[in-house]
Amino acid sequence: MQSAKSIMLLVFISLFACVAPAFADEDSGIVHETIYPVYDEVDLIPTVRIDYAKPRIVVRSTYPRLTSIGANEHVELFNQLVSDLIKEETAEFKNRVAEKQGLQKNLAKSDIKNELTIDFDTSVVNTHDKPIMSVRFNIHGYVAGTTRPYHYHRVLNFDLDNGQKIELADLFKIDEDYLTFLSDYSRKVLSKKLRNKEMIRNGTQPIPENFKRWNVNPTGLLITFDEYQVAPYVYGTQTVLIPYVALKQFIMPDSPIGLCLKQRKKCLRNHLLTGGFMNEA
Repeated sequence: MQSAKSIMLLVFISLFACVAPAFADEDSGIVHETIYPVYDEVDLIPTVRIDYAKPRIVVRSTYPRLTSIGANEHVELFNQLVSDLIKEETAEFKNRVAEKQGLQKNLAKSDIKNELTIDFDTSVVNTHDKPIMSVRFNIHGYVAGTTRPYHYHRVLNFDLDNGQKIELADLFKIDEDYLTFLSDYSRKVLSKKLRNKEMIRNGTQPIPENFKRWNVNPTGLLITFDEYQVAPYVYGTQTVLIPYVALKQFIMPDSPIGLCLKQRKKCLRNHLLTGGFMNEA
């Protein structure tokens, strides 16, 4: 038992070195982090879970969990969506490992390390007690026998007031070609710091697939481009922050962001950031 506690403590320290100490639930194996008030009686608790499986699989999941005083179906739906995402990524990783079983049989046991790490960053933009939860999940995996680890992101944008996922198209006017604007803006920013113009051009084509990793930020829309999308692997993830002022003509007035911009000072100053990615662009 003491050994298990030590392992969990080390993992916790590595993932949350910059925050206050946590407490562990010994029965479930779940570590609870600092509580972040979201609004009214709803709080966000970063939660760490470590799962083990054969062959030599370790999955470390750090995810946001909402709690509320009393029943709240929107909170429960958010938590279910997060849980489903973690399960999907875990299952996908196990499939990747299974595909390499033949290769791993020829490796020394000490060289077989199949590790998946999922963590997250969150921004909460509060439109006067109507919070928008914007989560970016950072997924890092390594399968023994492959040449290098892989990294990618998934996002969850959720309107906690009405209990619905927010899609990118929900933010913009129907008759506006917002994808072309996002494409042109991103291409201009990326071209200033990256050399491979062909990759930039292909990775920023104005199609939904290229802009599916987006998050709301207190100052703008953050677009994430995963490795290989706009630059070679060595350059890693690229991000572009598009200020709301640049998007104003395209945003639907009654969309979650449109409503926020109508109360800009109150809305954008009342936000919660539980990670650093929102300011990395």
